Amino acid sequence: MKRLSLTLLLAAVTATACGDHRDLSPVKRSGELATKREYSVLQGVEAQERSRLHAGTPLVRKHALDSEYDAIGLPSRGSDYGYVWIIAKSDTLPEVKVLPEGASFDITASQVTDIARQVVLSKEVQDYLSAHTTK
Repeated sequence: MKRLSLTLLLAAVTATACGDHRDLSPVKRSGELATKREYSVLQGVEAQERSRLHAGTPLVRKHALDSEYDAIGLPSRGSDYGYVWIIAKSDTLPEVKVLPEGASFDITASQVTDIARQVVLSKEVQDYLSAHTTK
């Protein structure tokens, strides 16, 4: 009887300490390994479109490189060629992934609206794009 009580007490303590801590919102992973897939998609589309004449028009690549990610190409500022690429909705941290990092781009508010009609943008990407709009 004592052994059964001790076993039940131990089970109760373990259940409390290791309780069900499920959160309804998913926890996003971070780090080099977690983000590798998203960055390789960005690198691939950047390499494909590097020498493309953009004429100020953003590109949307749904399921870029046959992946699960949608990529947005924003015309590089100061050049008629190349794009700055962003994952529309990231599964990992950081929420906003841009390649090449630190590159400038041009985008208008109406272009952001048009992109949002074509693909699902995370709130963070939507905010990032809106903060960088011109005119």
